[in-house]
Parts: sequence; structure tokens; C-alpha cells
Amino acid sequence: MAEKCGGNGKNETHFDRAEPWTWRGDDLSGNDLFLVAVHELGHALGLEHSSDPSAIMAPFYQWMDTEDFQLPDDDRRGIQQLYGSRHWVFDEGVLAPGYPRPLAELGRGVPGDRLDAALLWLPSGHTYLFRGDKYYRFNEALGAVDPEYPKSIEVWGVPPGPRGAFMGPDEAYTYFYRSHLYWKFDNAALRPLPGHPKSALRDWLGCGGPAPPRPSPAAGEDAEVVVLALGAGPGALAAPLALLGLAGLLGGGAVLWRRRGAAAHARLRRCQRSLLPRV
Repeated sequence: MAEKCGGNGKNETHFDRAEPWTWRGDDLSGNDLFLVAVHELGHALGLEHSSDPSAIMAPFYQWMDTEDFQLPDDDRRGIQQLYGSRHWVFDEGVLAPGYPRPLAELGRGVPGDRLDAALLWLPSGHTYLFRGDKYYRFNEALGAVDPEYPKSIEVWGVPPGPRGAFMGPDEAYTYFYRSHLYWKFDNAALRPLPGHPKSALRDWLGCGGPAPPRPSPAAGEDAEVVVLALGAGPGALAAPLALLGLAGLLGGGAVLWRRRGAAAHARLRRCQRSLLPRV
């Protein structure tokens, strides 16, 4: 079984090694790890069981198509009710007074329903907001999106709907991630690096196993996320974290489950847990 456990202010999701876990969407012989992970992480985020039998949060396991998975409407409404379309601002790791607040309050031209990622791009000092297949340049001095935006996200070399963006410690590269994959942008050459996406599980966490499959483009994808912004005042929209993106990354780790046994289980569990302080 899988369960969400809480204690000492923490929410943890445990997976029983004895269960017949599967990772391929067309394998109906057991319990799909991705689907169970989404359900249990929904509990960790505060969702209770749903009376809608089509919801991922229904009180029983049911198979769903995991290829280009879309969160069912009932689950999306539930997480919106809990978190809404809001943003957080942290000052030195402490939540600023009065937050979270509605996205619409960020300024004129900012999408009021959701943002996928936010980035303070240090080479220019501009703040960029990402939603779907568009990106916006936000003028923090004026509190508004610059008039020539939004523009196509293709210039960054990433697919629609990235779940987060951040700059490397040397400010030479910008990284985008979605699910278990990441993309790398050369800040000096102003172009994406070839050979991407690559596996965040393998390259960032050192998890073994074959490279996971690449997702299909997510044009029209409408998964709700919560964007957290670090810092206060100018540059406040920096280093976002998408809470629901954790479910996608955990599902990406399911490729490691093909090698059964305690060693494979321990490696997957270690990779899952070691990710948390990094995002």
C-alpha cells in the first residue's frame, strides 16, 4: 500500500515494496506508481478523498491513461480551492507579511489564473514570467508587463508549461525543468544548448538506470501550479517552485522501478527524498 503520514509538521508519502508496482501506462497487471503517487501527494497537499469516481482523489485505485496525463477537473477544482491562483513572497526564507496574495495583484498584464514559472534573469535584471507557450517580461518599477509581451516561449528552447526556472551558481546558464527532465539555456550565447532535454534524476541526483522517455509537447496543457517567489521588493519574483511538479518528478522516478528488489527500492526512495531540498 501507499500512504501519507504526517508528524512533526511534515508530510511524508510511503510506498510499500510488497505491492505489485508498475510504471508503464499500458501495464494493467499491478498498481501504477505514478497514479498512486499523484493520489498520495494530493493528500500531502491537503486534499481529502473525493466522491467523484472520475477523480484521482477517489477513495479507490483506478487505472487512468498516464500518457500526457491531465489532472481531472474535480481534482483541479479541489487544489484551486485550497491554494487558489496566488503567489508567495519570502524574505530570507521567511514568508513576508500579507502573503499569499492573488496573482492579479502583481501588476497589469500578469495572467490572473496561473503562472508556470518565474525567473529573475540576472544578465539583464529583468523578471520573466512563463505561462503555457508564452512568456512575459515584468517591469517591477512600473508594476506591469512590458507592452510588447507576451512572446513565444520557443526562444528559450523549452516546451510549453515549464514547471520551474532558475539560474546556475555561476550565472552562465539558465535551467528549466518539467517532470523528470531539464533544459539548459546559454546566457552568453542567448541560445538553448543542444542535446536537451536530459534526465534530472540521472544528472542532478546521480540515479542510475536508462534515460527516461521525453514527454510530448504540452500545448494547451492546463495543470494548475502554485508559484513561490523568493525575495522582497525589486526582483521578488525569483526561483519559483511548483508544488504539483513534485508529482511529475516522482512519476519520472518510476522508470527506476523496473529493477525489482530491495536495492532498487532503496535507490528510488533515496532519489525521491534527496530531491526535496534542491527544489
